Amino acid sequence: MTSPAPGEPSTYFRKGFGLKADVQDALAADYEGSIVDLLKANAYTLAVADVTIRLAREFGFCYGVERAVEYAYQTRAKFPDRRIYLVGEIIHNPLVNGRLRQLGIDILAHPDPTGAFDFSAITPEDVVIMPAFGVTIDDFSALRALGCILVDTTCGSVLNVWKRVETYARDGFTALIHGKYYHEETRATASQVRKYPNGHYLIVRNMEEAQLVCDFIEGRRSADELMTTFARAVWPGAFGLNSQQELGAEKQVGTELGLDLMLRRALSLRVTRFDQRASGLIQLVGVPGDTASRTHRVRYDLENLGEISNRGWELESSMNVSRLTLSATLSLVKSRVEKVAEGYKGDLIAGDRMLLVPARTGGVSASWLGRNWSASLGASRALDWINYDELGMSTDYLSGEHSAYDFTGQRLRQYWRRYNGALRVRASLSRDIRDMFTFEVSGDNLLDYQRNEPDNLTVLPGRTITTGMKVRF
Repeated sequence: MTSPAPGEPSTYFRKGFGLKADVQDALAADYEGSIVDLLKANAYTLAVADVTIRLAREFGFCYGVERAVEYAYQTRAKFPDRRIYLVGEIIHNPLVNGRLRQLGIDILAHPDPTGAFDFSAITPEDVVIMPAFGVTIDDFSALRALGCILVDTTCGSVLNVWKRVETYARDGFTALIHGKYYHEETRATASQVRKYPNGHYLIVRNMEEAQLVCDFIEGRRSADELMTTFARAVWPGAFGLNSQQELGAEKQVGTELGLDLMLRRALSLRVTRFDQRASGLIQLVGVPGDTASRTHRVRYDLENLGEISNRGWELESSMNVSRLTLSATLSLVKSRVEKVAEGYKGDLIAGDRMLLVPARTGGVSASWLGRNWSASLGASRALDWINYDELGMSTDYLSGEHSAYDFTGQRLRQYWRRYNGALRVRASLSRDIRDMFTFEVSGDNLLDYQRNEPDNLTVLPGRTITTGMKVRF
């Protein structure tokens, strides 16, 4: 899913409405109980006559579900007089969904297990809650086009999986997803690959299906056989890859600590510290296409890079003053190669910074919500990353004076260079004209910076101004 930019008008909410204290009593009344409290107070065990009751120590909702349910209650408190829809069940719990219906929240259902939701009844004045599972990119785009208020309760752990799937799609890999192909979370996760033309996915439900995929990788089963078996659980083209049986699996472990501070509804601050280590990271590595000493052919193989550490801080803050909302974000990242895998033939060595990872990124935005109009202004910038001098490499390669060996392995390090991004400024303005019309104008990349992100060969879209008129019937 693509989230709106921080400076867009406030019709998209992902962090609640600051009404936690207002709904806490209702949540406690609906989901807490004296028997559960008694069990917890007695080491999760209660004996009555000859009957012993034991309660799991991990009893209850996970953090993501608690957050989603709380945001649903906050949404009803924030919009007491509006129609509120929920895209599918917020979680698969009849008690929770039944209570939301009692609050006047309509739950939209699939017309069939793999069909799209019917949003025809939703108007720009309505409020739509997206569940903890998330929604597909098609559903998200459709809701954004309707202009309704969106409350996104997608779990943070789900978003992390989406980011990984999106990365695989960007790099041309097939994302192997464990789940039921018709489940809301699986469908939403799989849809992320469609953000890139070379993205593909395959969904396996159990070990038996996973074994079929292994048989294909090892050459014991054809692509056509798998396409037949996984007809409804695969994105076409997923099997157009070479065997990768010699590659190790990517693994990631680490810790993440966060602190949220809120001063009534006027000021909020979130601080996150992360320390992660990834092993078995897969990288495309260039090697000479043949053994001739002056060959110009470069072949790209998939190799395990080794172990990577990612440490840093993320800060988010926002402040509300009357109709004015100010927000800022800052990310500080230190990404290093800790160890390279045996047999790795690329250009990185232990101690190197990871390529394409900015050391600092930040952004600020301000928005004003008037009676009949709204305006926003935002800016963001990425600073200090290392990437290749793509222009220099292209020039040298096309000159014919270099062999493929000059563009592989440690020789690639001569083309490393440091980049600093430019300030990217965006703005938007909307004005209601009578009851039916809304005039909108927005601008992106207002400083018209097009070069050196992420390298010196890529040309980015320049200054873009968009204007239009919305008509409500």
